[in-house]
Amino acid sequence: MFDVAETLLVIPVITGLIQIIKMIPVFEDQKARVWLPFLSCAFGVVAGIILAFVVDHELSVGLVILHGIMLGLSASGLYSSVVAGYSGYQGARKYLGGD
Repeated sequence: MFDVAETLLVIPVITGLIQIIKMIPVFEDQKARVWLPFLSCAFGVVAGIILAFVVDHELSVGLVILHGIMLGLSASGLYSSVVAGYSGYQGARKYLGGD
């Protein structure tokens, strides 16, 4: 089975890859950014397959794909939740009269 430490190391890598892809001029358009969560899931599935070959060869294909999808969804949710939290923090500081 997959180790928690390996999973926690892969999620920021996927998040970083998606942030790099956002810098490509094609993805500056909001219509093109709709595909980024799907791309994140695809990166997650590829990472899951790589982890399956490195860690444990006896895992089923369905379990590997499911784990990869969870990696991709976690990576896309991780970034969006941090950005939303930071934006909320900045808004609260302005509302409360902070710096």
